[in-house]
Amino acid sequence: EGQVHALEANPKTHSGLRYMCEQNNFKRTIPHNLAIYKIDGEVTIEDDEENYLKNTIQTTSNLSNHRVRAVTLDTLVSENKISKIDFLKSNVEGAEQYLIEGMRHSIKLVRNVCISCHDFRHIYHSHGEFYMTKQKVRLFLEANGFQIIDRETDNRVVADFIYGRNTKLVMN
Repeated sequence: EGQVHALEANPKTHSGLRYMCEQNNFKRTIPHNLAIYKIDGEVTIEDDEENYLKNTIQTTSNLSNHRVRAVTLDTLVSENKISKIDFLKSNVEGAEQYLIEGMRHSIKLVRNVCISCHDFRHIYHSHGEFYMTKQKVRLFLEANGFQIIDRETDNRVVADFIYGRNTKLVMN
């Protein structure tokens, strides 16, 4: 009955996503070549096939970067007339604070979330405090009525995932 809205900012990766949806006849999956951001506009996506940690939103541009349309989650929901989100899975490569800044209204439609935070990039790779987002995301979700479920694991990447259930929405 529902739809899957699959977002991929990197145009090369999006082309693969679109191809796989077509090849597998995923009629209810809508691939979007978009970046989720704190405001609507354009952003630059870094492209580095050798290092997955570098496929992030950038403020500077070089030849291997791509300009892509950026929208808030609120805009995506509005433009696509989405009335409920049963499951929101997000891996925005460290831009989690942008995600939550742009979902002030749409958060009320979300029943369950799985958000990949990237604190490990600061803690283990010294990529900067920008990547310290797990606590920000947790506080945002809790303030919006989500029960947070932690997963105990020794895998430092998986440990940065946040799982939540919206206690304000009755499951049917």
